[in-house]
Amino acid sequence: MRSIWVIFCKDLVDTLRDRRALLASVLMPILLFPLLMLIMVGVQSKMRETDSERTLRLGIVHHGNAKEWVDDLRQRKGISVVDDFGVTGIAAKLDRDEVDAVILMSRDYDAMRKSETGTAYISLYFRGGRKLWVKDRISDDLDHLREELQDARYAELGISRSQLKVMEWGAVDLSSVREILGMVSGGIVPYFFVFLAFIGCMQPAVDLGVGEKERGSLETLMCAPVGRLSILTGKFLVVSGFGLMSALLSVASLFVSVQMVSVFFPDAMPSMIMDTLWDILRPGVILLILALLIPICAVFGSVMLCLSMVSNSFKEAQSLMSPLLLIVIVPVAIGLQPGLEIGARTLLIPFLNVTLITKAIIAGSATASQILICFGSMGALAILSLLICRQVLNRETVWLRNT
Repeated sequence: MRSIWVIFCKDLVDTLRDRRALLASVLMPILLFPLLMLIMVGVQSKMRETDSERTLRLGIVHHGNAKEWVDDLRQRKGISVVDDFGVTGIAAKLDRDEVDAVILMSRDYDAMRKSETGTAYISLYFRGGRKLWVKDRISDDLDHLREELQDARYAELGISRSQLKVMEWGAVDLSSVREILGMVSGGIVPYFFVFLAFIGCMQPAVDLGVGEKERGSLETLMCAPVGRLSILTGKFLVVSGFGLMSALLSVASLFVSVQMVSVFFPDAMPSMIMDTLWDILRPGVILLILALLIPICAVFGSVMLCLSMVSNSFKEAQSLMSPLLLIVIVPVAIGLQPGLEIGARTLLIPFLNVTLITKAIIAGSATASQILICFGSMGALAILSLLICRQVLNRETVWLRNT
């Protein structure tokens, strides 16, 4: 038992002397969740602030009812009222994004709110899969209207709240199943793809860089009649290729998983959801998502190969690459938040843009311009990473072992 204790103490001291090991195993776990929490709460606060400053394009089908309340909404700052359409135009207005939400009043709204037994009804139509903030913006006004009407009617009739409901309203989400799936689970798909691409690039990068330096095979390779750029390019293609292969296999695994669920558990999911899943897994959608993985794997390949080449040992390379996962996972995790919409700025933030555009692709709401901006942003990052990697590896000392 004493010998075990001695070995334990010796190895513990050796590990504590390694600052990079401490960074990976102690400092990173301590910083990860506070950092992630602060960033996500900050993003949510900024989203709420931005949503409160937006102009709500509110369609109202009032049938001539509640004119005073409608006029009050017209004068309200931050609300633009549109009421030049009927009941049949509600879904079309929302589909074309001409309005953010639509309020539909019952035809007998005024008569019911003035009667002694009836209830006036209001329905709020919106697409939560696209704009979560809409319901929160208008619900306070509807609640206030209900309380105002009830208090006035109760005082007039001299009755209690339990005896009469003057007005009620309800929300109707017109989002399709595909839009809801894209909002709820669309962010999880790129999260796993990015993580698996990272893992797929890491091992070959360490082995082809510092691994060859430790084995002494890199010096032999440099004696061959090939330039350093050719050596670097070959290694980069292998590392990036392994990351892309890992991501490709994960896509195939997802496809097989859905197929197995439909075969072995046909009643586990409603047919509507299964049909939507197969619609999402069409070749065009899969190819778009796979194309997004190419610049991601290029970034991982160049950065990891660079870190591996500048390291002096296998252990040092792993400790240098561990913080890289934190840098990547944080923006991907931020993109998992529901309600975070695609914009010009978010599409330029690496890895966050991948999550958001994947959610939009799955939901079927991604536009060609958004996809091109995302590709351009990640492609520029991949090229920049390659240029930095080439510049760092131009030094002679990087290619040789420290003796």
